Amino acid sequence: NLAFPLLSKLSEEGDTYAKNVFREEIAKRLEERDLQGEKAIFFIFSNGYQKYLPEGYLNDWVKIHKPSIKKIDLRYSNLKEIPEFVFEIEDLIELDLSENKLTYLPNSIKLLKSLKKLDLSYNNLKNLPKSMMYLSDLEILDLDSNQFSKMPNCIKYLTSLVNLNIGSNELPRIQYLSNLKSLRVLDLSDNIIKKIKNLSNLLNLEELDLQVNSISKIRGLEKLLKLNSLIIHNNGYKKIEGL
Repeated sequence: NLAFPLLSKLSEEGDTYAKNVFREEIAKRLEERDLQGEKAIFFIFSNGYQKYLPEGYLNDWVKIHKPSIKKIDLRYSNLKEIPEFVFEIEDLIELDLSENKLTYLPNSIKLLKSLKKLDLSYNNLKNLPKSMMYLSDLEILDLDSNQFSKMPNCIKYLTSLVNLNIGSNELPRIQYLSNLKSLRVLDLSDNIIKKIKNLSNLLNLEELDLQVNSISKIRGLEKLLKLNSLIIHNNGYKKIEGL
């Protein structure tokens, strides 16, 4: 539909009439059968159309449609904070917030208690709120390419985690992983870690990525009998103690 991009362009240029018509067109598309739930949200945010909708419109729309929404994809949406409507969807299973400009998560993240997969990669996060400890069903957490200089404390409570990626950060050491006994995949690559320890409890670990660190000593891997993939190149070592 050629009219849609034209309305978008005119709205960007400040045409008030075009902006009003465009708002109505967006609302119409939201109600179309092929844009229900998850697809509608992706359509709005991937195109940046949310700024044309009236305040509170999305919150009200989500309250009506939330039974059909199990996954939200907000990648590449230029977000500095998570939209409020996300926390209305208590039964949400997957949330993708990667490739945005997030610097923090609100405490209301704890409302998403059914969440199994959370992708926060490629943001500007330095910490996570303690309230994340309530995400007891979370199985996959991607924190790759943020600004963590220490392991977030709340991770020790996420005992259902199966896959944790906290690569490409600024971690000097490993902490808070001992309780994660369901963990099968752990990515700690591209940090500034010098010693690997406190991993001996991760008895279900199958894949461990330690590449691009400063590791000279490893302890406890001999107990990880299910480990079948260990990536450890680019650590600047001659010999690693413990291997």
